[in-house]
Amino acid sequence: MGEGAKKDGTLTLGSSDQNILLYYLSILRSAFNVDTETLRIELHLRADQDAEKLMQYWLKILHLPQTAQGSIYKDARTTGKPTYEGYNGGCV
Repeated sequence: MGEGAKKDGTLTLGSSDQNILLYYLSILRSAFNVDTETLRIELHLRADQDAEKLMQYWLKILHLPQTAQGSIYKDARTTGKPTYEGYNGGCV
């Protein structure tokens, strides 16, 4: 479903499946009353993907404010290899 971690006061879940991330966020919001202003996302993309477009995509899908924009990482190993249709990167 995804990969998670907890370290230095942070809790993370990374996935490329928006439904898994939406479910995770709904639990954080409802069960733990997590304030969306404290959330940050980072993206893990392929070399040919449009970073700004995908950041806006994930912010919209996850119902997060612009202040949630975090780091963007591109995998140089994917240079020259086209991304398959419908893949929006991994969101952590």
